Amino acid sequence: GDTLDSVSTPELEYNLTTLHKSVSLSFDNSYYATTEVKFNGTVFGGNTHYQLDLITGENVVEILVTSEDGASTNTYIINITRIPYSQAVIKSLRIKYGVLDYILEPELEYNITTNIKTGYLRFDNPYEATTEIKFNGTVLGEDSYCHHPTTGYLLDFITGENVVEILVTSEDGTSTNTYVINITRNPCTQAVISSLSISDVLDYVDEPELEYNVTTLRKSAFLSVGNSYSATTEVKFNGTVLEADDLCYELDFIAGEN
Repeated sequence: GDTLDSVSTPELEYNLTTLHKSVSLSFDNSYYATTEVKFNGTVFGGNTHYQLDLITGENVVEILVTSEDGASTNTYIINITRIPYSQAVIKSLRIKYGVLDYILEPELEYNITTNIKTGYLRFDNPYEATTEIKFNGTVLGEDSYCHHPTTGYLLDFITGENVVEILVTSEDGTSTNTYVINITRNPCTQAVISSLSISDVLDYVDEPELEYNVTTLRKSAFLSVGNSYSATTEVKFNGTVLEADDLCYELDFIAGEN
């Protein structure tokens, strides 16, 4: 089997085979014995729960137990052979922000049309495969905010044809697959902003109207604008064109009309 179920009276030696790369070891120490746990020759701390990162091939867990009175000892040995995965597949493919909906078991090719300018590619890699992501011919680096087994990549689409290639090589090196996502991006026709807010002056609006009249006591505030349709925008404040910091603008009000 690939796991060791809870055993109330453990034997002194087990031989196991698994595909898992990481496993948990736990045991009870009801008789207040002194314990020392070794994993592949390295001594671990004196706990009763451990996370073990297995290497491919042979792994050895040794639990050295000395009775509370020091009169007797035992050593429990668990031999674990880890076999690398042979699957060259990914799971849970999606491109966020409305480009490609979640697909648990993706096919090898998709053809998509969108008017979104930026997407976020994510997928799971449960079989520890080696992956390489190409976007329009350029190899991408993984987003550091994602954590195993999920990987993520930011995609800035060009107008026209875009190609995402996910090259997958199985952990044991015996099989490969390439997932291809062809994305045609059409420019948006909407001349609208997608959200609007002015801090403590105008609450967040998801679909802004063309005109607002507000009154405030504040002397300054920040204007935030959403531009989901990749329109060209220019913001003027009291006749002056403002510079944007990620579509966020600082407004210093004068007394009266602005």
